[in-house]
Amino acid sequence: MVQGISNKNDNGIYNTMIGCVGVAAGWEIEPYLRKCLKLPQNMVIKKHFGNIQGGGYRSYLETAIKQNNLNGKIQVLDLNSNNITQVTNQLVKKPQKRSFISKAISHILRIKSKRENSIKRTAAGQNAFFDPRNNMIVCNFDKFGAPCFHELQHKLNKTSKNPIIRTFAKIRNPLVAFAPLAISATAMLTNKRKPGEKERLVDKIKNNCGLLTTLSFLPLTIEECIANFKGTKIAKKAGVTGDMLKKVKLCHKLSAGNYCISAIVAGLATYSANKIRDFICEKKK
Repeated sequence: MVQGISNKNDNGIYNTMIGCVGVAAGWEIEPYLRKCLKLPQNMVIKKHFGNIQGGGYRSYLETAIKQNNLNGKIQVLDLNSNNITQVTNQLVKKPQKRSFISKAISHILRIKSKRENSIKRTAAGQNAFFDPRNNMIVCNFDKFGAPCFHELQHKLNKTSKNPIIRTFAKIRNPLVAFAPLAISATAMLTNKRKPGEKERLVDKIKNNCGLLTTLSFLPLTIEECIANFKGTKIAKKAGVTGDMLKKVKLCHKLSAGNYCISAIVAGLATYSANKIRDFICEKKK
């Protein structure tokens, strides 16, 4: 009798440890799976990136702003090595000293500010972005001006007369920030349903975690694709032609492809992480 109780307790401790290892492994490996699955797409972008860099777009952007009745309603910032420190101080909240617990919670919840990295990449001519909080297009017009029309379209999407486009522009960032996190957490913390057990909502989320994660990216993906498609139209209307227009078109094609693939990759990563978690947890006695 005593031996039976001891074995039961040992199995309970072992199962608890295996469960914790499975959940932790699935949760921690998911971001790395995303990075690995994105490598082929990143190689394609890197291969063509030199063909879309260059300047000469600032005057066309000013024309586009006038054509869309946005004079005085949007700011344009030419970000470069000369003003990066000033811009960083303006747009990035100064980090406070955080405790180990605070850092651990941020790591677990995947809370990471990408703003400072975006600013650095933009100053280096590798990125451009629309900052809705400051109503500002941020771009290095000498090194990488082609995306400025895409960024202008983000502003137009936010004020679009089409309620669907306007809604997508509003919910895209919060949805991508929180929905995949909630879906992944549900999948990691839910055990596989045993035969004969009634299916619960958490079981449905777990079984479809990959698809649900991809679907949560749809508003972001659709809004970005609209910005790419209409951004090209804005550039044409503003008078961009020849090689400069070719750069804009290629830039927008690469951007659209990147966002579509990112949505699929996010779903595959969540699905795979869930499978890894279950594989480890199946070692329970």
